[in-house]
Amino acid sequence: MANFSIDYNNFHKTVSNKTYRLDEVKHRLEKVAFDVVRFKDSVDPEELWQIQSADDGQFIVARYSEEAGETKKASKDKTWDVLVSQAGYIHLYYCGTPLAKFSATDLGLSTEDLSTVKRFLPEKLATDKAFVKALISTLDGNTEQSILQSFPEILQ
Repeated sequence: MANFSIDYNNFHKTVSNKTYRLDEVKHRLEKVAFDVVRFKDSVDPEELWQIQSADDGQFIVARYSEEAGETKKASKDKTWDVLVSQAGYIHLYYCGTPLAKFSATDLGLSTEDLSTVKRFLPEKLATDKAFVKALISTLDGNTEQSILQSFPEILQ
């Protein structure tokens, strides 16, 4: 039975690792700021990591706590969705219904900025009603009225 014993002292490190050697995961990272990075394939864009130096090399260390992330995910509004097309358009959806399409170049955005827009715009729309009102007011009159009739709660 000794072959099947579990070392519970190191089990937590295996299940929820909050540090990695930089050279092992460098190919999976994208730079956010000077020494702050995130995993390209991360589900949560707010999981940021910081590069730190130690005597035995460079590491990335988690800058988030799992408990705070779970609370935030549970309270997040999932009514807004943003899709980005290869042609450089941003498509906005509310409750699965397409509302608007914007050209990235008309908004002054480069194609490199579109991935950032896709990550952060849904939360911005869910939490900032003044931003939603400004966005809807940019649409033509018929479209604006149609949206407000279909979704009166959108501005509340």
